[in-house]
Amino acid sequence: EWWKARALMPDHQRAYDLIAERVSKEAETVIDLGCGTGELLRRLYQANPNRVIIGTDNSKYTVEILQKNLNSEGIEFKSVQPHELKVQRQGVSILVDDLLKSNIPSNIADIVLLVFPEQFGEYQVTRNDEDELERFARYIGTTTKRINDPLRVLKAIKASQLASRITKTGGLYLFARYDISIPGSNFTMIARKTMEKQHAFFDLELKDMRFVESVEVHEDVKEYVPKEGERRGWRIWTFRKR
Repeated sequence: EWWKARALMPDHQRAYDLIAERVSKEAETVIDLGCGTGELLRRLYQANPNRVIIGTDNSKYTVEILQKNLNSEGIEFKSVQPHELKVQRQGVSILVDDLLKSNIPSNIADIVLLVFPEQFGEYQVTRNDEDELERFARYIGTTTKRINDPLRVLKAIKASQLASRITKTGGLYLFARYDISIPGSNFTMIARKTMEKQHAFFDLELKDMRFVESVEVHEDVKEYVPKEGERRGWRIWTFRKR
C-alpha cells in the first residue's frame, strides 16, 4: 500500500510520463523490471498495444495488485513463467521474478527498464558473487575493502548484469533512480563516470543522462539535510547494449 500510494503522487505520475516518452513506439519487446503496480506498464501499453510488454516483480502481493489494475483498465494480460517469454508475440505478460536471481531468457528485449528500484529483497551472497565483486572492484580501479556497502553494490551489479543479459545487442537499458544534483560542482561528472564504468563492465554504453528536479523524493533523500544549492529529484540513465 505504501508503494501504491507513492506511485500515484503527482510528481511520480509526471516521472512515469517522461520515462514512457523515452521508449520508442517501434520497440517490439519491452521489459519493465520491478514494475510494481503497473503505472509505467500501463503507459507502455497505451503507446503501443501491439508489441510484447513484459512486467516483472518479486512480490506476489504487488503482482496481484498489478493484475487488478490491468483488469480495471481493460488491459488483457497473461500470467507466465520465464521459459514462456520467448514464445510471446504480442500483448502484456506478467510474472513473479526476482531480478537478483532472475530466470528471464537472454537477448529477448529491445528495451529494458528499471525504474525507482528501492526494494531488491533479501539475497544470500555466494562465493561466485564475492569473486564477481572482486573482479568488478579491480575493473573500476579499487578493492572490495574500500567499498563501504558491498551488498548494496553487489545488488546494483546484478541488476546491471541482468539488464545486459536480457537486452538484445543494440537495444537500450533505461535506469531511473532518486538522486540529487549540485550545480557548479563536480558531483554530476563523478556520478557519470562511476555509472559509465559500472555498466561498461557489462557491455552497456552510456548514451544519455538527464536530471529532473522534483518536490517528492525518496525517503532516504528526505532524511538527508541538503546543503545550500543542492537540488533533489530523480535521474534517468540510458545505456546501449554493445
